[in-house]
Amino acid sequence: MDDIRYLKHSEINKEMWDACVINSTNGLIYSRSWYLDAMSPNWEALVHKDYIAVMPLTVFRKMGVSYLSQPAFSQQSGVIGPLDFDEKTTHMFIDIASSKFPLVEINLNFKNEYPSVAKKCNLILDLGQSFEAIQSTFRRDLVTRAVNADLRMESSEDYKEVINSFRKLYSEKIPHLKGKHFANFQKVCNHLNNTANLFVRRVLNQKGELLANALFFKDEKRIYYMMSATFPEGKKLNANAFLLHEVIKEFSGSKYIFDFEGSSIPSIHFFFKKFNPVEENYPIVRINNLSPFIKKVKSILG
Repeated sequence: MDDIRYLKHSEINKEMWDACVINSTNGLIYSRSWYLDAMSPNWEALVHKDYIAVMPLTVFRKMGVSYLSQPAFSQQSGVIGPLDFDEKTTHMFIDIASSKFPLVEINLNFKNEYPSVAKKCNLILDLGQSFEAIQSTFRRDLVTRAVNADLRMESSEDYKEVINSFRKLYSEKIPHLKGKHFANFQKVCNHLNNTANLFVRRVLNQKGELLANALFFKDEKRIYYMMSATFPEGKKLNANAFLLHEVIKEFSGSKYIFDFEGSSIPSIHFFFKKFNPVEENYPIVRINNLSPFIKKVKSILG
């Protein structure tokens, strides 16, 4: 692993980059070049040899300091490639990254071994079996209220409706997400919508009233549960559980893994566990080599 090159943004061969991400078992959608272009426009890279393995460097700048931070709506990054990611391999990439940037606060991915002080939780569900087999492990009363209320799910192309619903219902709980983050996220949505790799599902009651909606991303390996909103009446009827239940049914027997996108929040984790998913956790890296003066004002970096 001596041949790891540090590349500025303009030096990255994005075609070769994406080929590496697509062909790697741990190449998730957040590390595709167009995703990084939207969510971290000045991203740089570490590349092993001829794009055998790669690591995105999601660079942000404030107060004259360049640092690495996890972009919004990007759960995992880290080292990607068809390698065995033992602790030594991951360390080589992280050591180079921390030599270039005095502050590193990023998430690695589920294949990376690293002596992290903490790990974050992700939950996944293999959709390769029949729905009957998958459903047999769900909590038995998961969609009872929704079925009794005769709720229905429909497809939609209006991903902006989901984003607007999400912001309307949850803005107070997500003060760290600003308008610029949603604008960047919408660029990702535009790209995926144009390539038919984004889909939206809505749950309605018998009056046609919207109870819940959600948008999902797709790549070659996974379906990502990216964003959802459940209105008060929908919560009473477990509309969101019904929505996920029906999406899992829709894609059961396929090649995909359903990625719940978390969560470490106890209430959300408890809800997702009703679908009997598997934990697939990933480490966090926090390295602070800032000068003593800058450390005092680090909170300004956000």
